[in-house]
Amino acid sequence: MLTVLGIIYAITCVLLVIVVMLQSGKSGSMGLFGGGGSSTLGSQGGDIMTRITTVLGTIFLVIAILFTIIVSRDKEIPLDDKGVPKGQSAGLVPGATNTSAGTNVKAEVKQATNAAKP
Repeated sequence: MLTVLGIIYAITCVLLVIVVMLQSGKSGSMGLFGGGGSSTLGSQGGDIMTRITTVLGTIFLVIAILFTIIVSRDKEIPLDDKGVPKGQSAGLVPGATNTSAGTNVKAEVKQATNAAKP
């Protein structure tokens, strides 16, 4: 499913770039803010290129949202019985043994607490 969506997404991206590049400007001199009297959201229906751009843009956004939903559902991380992600070490979890240094973290915390008491 993800592969099919990816292929459709790539084709949509390429077509969207091509269609946008083929469109002509609304006015002869495009200034900083779009030129003189051209209206971005005007009352005219638009030509076929504008409609194709709208459809391709909508497809682009829908597939991007679908990608986000599908990938977020697939990221459920399996945990072992201690609540640690499978395939990872426990690290410095309170009460765990630090195997790399050969010391007990819980004992070190207790010693530090006792030393801090007046």
